[in-house]
Amino acid sequence: MKIIVACEYCGGGYKCNPSEVLVLHNTTWDTYTYKINCKQCNRLSVLPLDETKLNILMTIGVPLRHWTSPHLPEIVGPPIDLTDLTKLKKELNEL
Repeated sequence: MKIIVACEYCGGGYKCNPSEVLVLHNTTWDTYTYKINCKQCNRLSVLPLDETKLNILMTIGVPLRHWTSPHLPEIVGPPIDLTDLTKLKKELNEL
């Protein structure tokens, strides 16, 4: 059985085997994406999955990998405002 996948970069769609696709489940945020190595532009493409597409891919045997987002420490400090961004831009331009 072949499935049609799309690439986020080249916009190409093509048929491939279920074994050429990987469903990724982020257990931290409980979100699902699918990953392909695009045959047309040779780039790694990761796109979101809705529940309907997820169920289809699972039914036809696309492999599933669970992963957890790394824990990021809470950033403590005042919020960034336009003045901060303007100052940062000026400093970066001076490099």
